[in-house]
Amino acid sequence: MKEFSLLERIIRVEEELKAQREIIASLQREMNARFESVEKRLSFLQWFMAGGFTFISILITLVNFLK
Repeated sequence: MKEFSLLERIIRVEEELKAQREIIASLQREMNARFESVEKRLSFLQWFMAGGFTFISILITLVNFLK
């Protein structure tokens, strides 16, 4: 009887560990998706800022050239 109870407890612990691993894997996939989204936004902002600085530099050069 004692061995059966111990076996049941071991099985429950293994099932709980399996459930925890699945939850962790799910959270990892969710975090990866979020980080990819943030990375895309930052990449867009980087290109936007570079374009803005280039435009401003050209504009300043043209203003100085036309003086």
